[in-house]
Amino acid sequence: MALLKLGQKEKADEQFNALLEIANKKDNAEFSWSFDSGLTGDSKQAKKEYLKGLAYIGMGRKDEAKSEFLKALELDPSHLWAQANLNSRN
Repeated sequence: MALLKLGQKEKADEQFNALLEIANKKDNAEFSWSFDSGLTGDSKQAKKEYLKGLAYIGMGRKDEAKSEFLKALELDPSHLWAQANLNSRN
């Protein structure tokens, strides 16, 4: 989001697309997932949906972001950040 504020839309879009790639990977071999070893399958999938939502917000795709946050909450109703982002978009 900082890159967008600095007027560097192309660089920002690269980062949002990279975030989507990470969230869409089938395996959880990414470095950031190594800290989530205690998460259940649904919680891990909820995190992926949440990350997709963040990427879509950055891309200006608000309806898709809302959909991803709702999916995250269906999988993990206690996902506070998905709820917070959903509430801030309404």
